[in-house]
Amino acid sequence: MEKLLTVVVPAYNAKDYLSRCLESLIDESIMDLVQVIVVNDGSKDNTSEIAHNFASKYPNTFEVIDKDNGNYGSCMNVGLKKAVGKYFRTLDSDDWYDKESYVKFVKMLSDTDADMLFCEKYKYYYKQKSLRRESFINTIDTDKDLNFKKEYFSDRQMKDLFFVANICYKTEVIRKSGLVWSEGVFYSDNEYDYWPLKYVKTIRFVPLPVYVYVYGTEGQSVAMSSLIKNQSSYLKVANKILDDYLINNDPTSEIYDLQLYHLTKDVFKPVYKALLVNGKEYRKKVAELDKKMSNNEALYSYFGNTENIRNLPYKYVKKYRKKMPSFWIFKSAFKVMYMRQCRRKN
Repeated sequence: MEKLLTVVVPAYNAKDYLSRCLESLIDESIMDLVQVIVVNDGSKDNTSEIAHNFASKYPNTFEVIDKDNGNYGSCMNVGLKKAVGKYFRTLDSDDWYDKESYVKFVKMLSDTDADMLFCEKYKYYYKQKSLRRESFINTIDTDKDLNFKKEYFSDRQMKDLFFVANICYKTEVIRKSGLVWSEGVFYSDNEYDYWPLKYVKTIRFVPLPVYVYVYGTEGQSVAMSSLIKNQSSYLKVANKILDDYLINNDPTSEIYDLQLYHLTKDVFKPVYKALLVNGKEYRKKVAELDKKMSNNEALYSYFGNTENIRNLPYKYVKKYRKKMPSFWIFKSAFKVMYMRQCRRKN
């Protein structure tokens, strides 16, 4: 039977939550339609054993790839090579799918041929043990294959949903885009959001919260402490995406406005946010990125004027100020952010 969906689960030292993740993918009514690839990224615990147990019980659905550690991007590159499903989704091992929504989603796949399927999601707040649904605006036309139009993402609520956990691409679209995730770094999931989008002609809005995204756990890559520790990763990914954007952006395209917003909010904002607590060498590298960005006036102006960069969260300054040698780091960070304005005046 043809596989309608491939789900790639990158897993590293995931023994405490991998079973919950994989259990959410088990429903006899749809398992013949799904390929689940668990990529064990050189784990030092029994992650591999847990994954292989699922593959033994459900050999027509689950398969396991054991490999040396190479971070998220290397797992996704291996998974994409092995993917046979018509559509492709990701699932982090510490997250899970809402089973009811997931089953409906898979059954729906036989009725669509859209390049991108865009879903709602749940956000699970770990400390509060609370679940919140992030839904579409009520004017969005759902459950239809539509030509991609920029007005679908004209509302900020829809722009903010543009995130790896909401996105499912046709596998052939990803391959056509030439996406190769950066390996050995964090935050390469932003490349999944950016690269295939350029090849999307049709979209289907699916009002199902399939993905349950866990938010607020210790050591999470989106936490400020991780942005500080892994600053080189974010700079590498940001530069890679920016280099492509400067060459290939098209102001007349339907995705242009969404690209501007996404690059500002999810790619560049965290780089600048980490200026509040990182040192001199980091500031120099961000200044280089800033100068490169100035080669595209539209992106440069949009990023410099948007509230995403003007209103950096001061709570981070308060939380991490003890780690600063002195308050001049905070001041010099803002000097970098606003040097573009000085450059224009001169």
